[in-house]
Amino acid sequence: MPEDHRREVSRVNSRMQAVVTLGGGDPQDAECENLSLLGALFRTPGRLPHGAACTVRLVLDGGESDVTLSGTVVRETAGGGAIRFDSVVGAEALEHLHNLVLYNSHEPERVASEFHAHLGLRRDS
Repeated sequence: MPEDHRREVSRVNSRMQAVVTLGGGDPQDAECENLSLLGALFRTPGRLPHGAACTVRLVLDGGESDVTLSGTVVRETAGGGAIRFDSVVGAEALEHLHNLVLYNSHEPERVASEFHAHLGLRRDS
């Protein structure tokens, strides 16, 4: 993530399964290493090339209440990359993302404040 985003919002360690799909490509299994309201760091078996548009599905409750987001790869790493979220898909996805960060944070008041400051994620229905 760009340096300014790292300081702008809370980031939490949150290991969870995910699926990352680059453009119109094939989905690849991923593991989320850390998460914020604006993006996340993922480990993937394939490359996440800088600048690539993608869709991320965070697998929750064994697939019962997944969170789907669209985003852009902002940093390529060995074995994965950082993705900045641009929008959430679905009516409840933004609330699920907020709760994931909130419940894993050591500073829940700060996360609540960040969420209510409308950090730029838009909701795509």
